[in-house]
Amino acid sequence: MDKKSLLILLIIMMALIIFFTGTIVVVVTDIFDGKDTSVAEGEEIETYKYQMDQAIITNIKNSNNYVKCRLTFKLDNEQDQLEFEDKAYIVNDIILEVLRSYTATQYRAADIKDRIATSIEEEIVKNLDLTRDIKSIYFEELITQ
Repeated sequence: MDKKSLLILLIIMMALIIFFTGTIVVVVTDIFDGKDTSVAEGEEIETYKYQMDQAIITNIKNSNNYVKCRLTFKLDNEQDQLEFEDKAYIVNDIILEVLRSYTATQYRAADIKDRIATSIEEEIVKNLDLTRDIKSIYFEELITQ
């Protein structure tokens, strides 16, 4: 190839690199600009939650150790929040049973919060009349001793 065709090829490659780099920069900055486009400006975001009044303390399966746990559930609507409040005794019982089902070794696992949250969510969905799924489960306390 002669120098002229190499120069043209180099210019085309540089143009493509600049184009794709610019595209990536625009996409990344648009994604991470911190603005929530799903809510109109000035509109208030309504959040619904159920927060346990007090922590649950129970023994760990096949152990003399204890676990203390307090959760907050982020919900989609007011109806589900009222369902949680009306059936708080069922929610507490489900949490208690799930916490008791894990051994001390399982509590040492890195993903124990995810396991507990998944188990609790599955049982609550089975036992409560929710209109939608639970958005999130937050651990305010999870202490083993």
